[in-house]
Amino acid sequence: MRVLQRYSALNKNHSHFKLILHRLLLIIIVLTLFQIKGFSNENDSTVNRIFTLIYNQQFEKADSMLSVNEKVIDPFYVTILKTDLYWWKYSISRSSKDAKELSRVLDNLNSVSNNSVERKVTELIQRSYQMRYERKRYNLIGVIFIRKDINYLLQELKEEKLPLTGNELKLFSLYVAIFQYFEFVNPFSFHKNSEEQNQSIKLMEKYAKENDIMLNTLSNYFLGRIYQKIEKDYLKAQTCFEVLAGRFAENEIFKEYVEECKGKL
Repeated sequence: MRVLQRYSALNKNHSHFKLILHRLLLIIIVLTLFQIKGFSNENDSTVNRIFTLIYNQQFEKADSMLSVNEKVIDPFYVTILKTDLYWWKYSISRSSKDAKELSRVLDNLNSVSNNSVERKVTELIQRSYQMRYERKRYNLIGVIFIRKDINYLLQELKEEKLPLTGNELKLFSLYVAIFQYFEFVNPFSFHKNSEEQNQSIKLMEKYAKENDIMLNTLSNYFLGRIYQKIEKDYLKAQTCFEVLAGRFAENEIFKEYVEECKGKL
């Protein structure tokens, strides 16, 4: 009888111990999930702060913050932030020093990832900025060769499963839409298609209404420049630049674009 009582007590203790263990495991899992979510939110917040500094033309602060946080930010966003930062520094100053820094950053992107698909995504963004750089320098031969590289990369990426989701995928799609639009209006391009050209604009217009600050800002900027310089729809261009000027109060370029568009109406 005593043996049975001891066995019963041990069995109850064992069941009680299992219950405690399960509860502890559940608590650990929940806490881990909260930590991951918290880290993700903090990561997103850091990206947005750096991006806001860039578009408020506070380049030194943006550069410093990016250097400190580079290892904890998603590599995809590091690529965009770095290229955009040095692109804007060069675009405003047009100095040989900033041109060299931009070239250095673009060249260094080649070693960002060992994964072939991620490397192609990074290279596509890199080549897009290189093409913009060569256009500013009126290097038409360089633009032609880079265009070929981008088209080749796009064909390759169509057959790949992209390692992107959510806003990352939308940002990537935005870069593709921008490139494709300029392909359709390029006087040297054989791929003329007004319907596809309109589809590219519609996608940019859709992304210009998104809540994500990077997606919204880049879409409004490129749409504004397209309406201003190519489509000659100055009212739509003004609307895009007013959004940007209101969001980035210290950015003088967006204010200038608003006034330029008003002068054309």
